[in-house]
Amino acid sequence: MTGIRVLYISAVRDSADGDHIEHVQVHNLTPLPNGEQAIHPDKTTIYRRETIVSMYEAGNPIKTAVLDNGGLVEGEDVHVVEVNGVKYIRTDRNETAKDNLDSLPRFTDLQQGYPFSTRE
Repeated sequence: MTGIRVLYISAVRDSADGDHIEHVQVHNLTPLPNGEQAIHPDKTTIYRRETIVSMYEAGNPIKTAVLDNGGLVEGEDVHVVEVNGVKYIRTDRNETAKDNLDSLPRFTDLQQGYPFSTRE
């Protein structure tokens, strides 16, 4: 990875036992004609939680991306907390072992993630 960039998490994949997040779906930004940027619904990458933790620790800001009026908009800041030697991602800094991105959609397919572009 080169440079610092904001990562937008829009969906998560839980561990088999449902205790924590294993993977997240991250959206890329798309330049707009007016010079601003928007969260692109189709340009996504699936990352392991540990990779997101490493990116956060390298200085990359992480936020949620939530569906609003048919598009993805910036949500809450995501933080990393360590509980019993394991690092978790959370939108609050409550130091419990369970990840708390509960309001985000879940996905199971690691190849496709969550299909935001086809949602109504």
